[in-house]
Amino acid sequence: MLARHFDHVFASDPSAGQLAHAASTPRVTYAVEPAEQCSLGDGSCDLVLAATALHWFKHEQFFREAKRVLRQGGLLAAIGYDWFYVDPEIDALIGRTLLKPLEPYWAANNWLLIDGYRTLPFPGEEVRMTPSAIHLSWTREQLEAYARSWSAVQKLGEPIVQHAFAELAHIWPDGEARHVTMPMLSRVTRL
Repeated sequence: MLARHFDHVFASDPSAGQLAHAASTPRVTYAVEPAEQCSLGDGSCDLVLAATALHWFKHEQFFREAKRVLRQGGLLAAIGYDWFYVDPEIDALIGRTLLKPLEPYWAANNWLLIDGYRTLPFPGEEVRMTPSAIHLSWTREQLEAYARSWSAVQKLGEPIVQHAFAELAHIWPDGEARHVTMPMLSRVTRL
């Protein structure tokens, strides 16, 4: 998506396996390297974006690297997504049977994202962003697959999700698509 707005996009991840799933796109270069130590030149970027990843970085090193590669006046941004919303009945059920029971199992780093990165001391001048959200049409099965991808669910295993999904199946029929909203979390500064 960034390639539609920039002449060149440099995307990195320390995992070659992650990048193996990336779409080959003109104007996008991929590199297997950590965000805290990238191969970009000094002052070579207009935007440094950490997409649903900043909570795993070594923050001081990453911010130092972002300052190095950004041009004067460049933007440093971190984005992620918040809990999803479907409707009041489903939201209450998911909150009671899935989100609340999983709270103790989230890694400490996940709470940085859940808190919208507000506790991290970002360098630069804060830029206020217009609230935004991802809007999806999902079946219950797609929502369940998404929840199974969460690190807390993978750490805990299936017991909690099985109970939650069994209850969810009583109010959301198989194959029925519903509107799902995921509010975006963002923090942006200008350096």
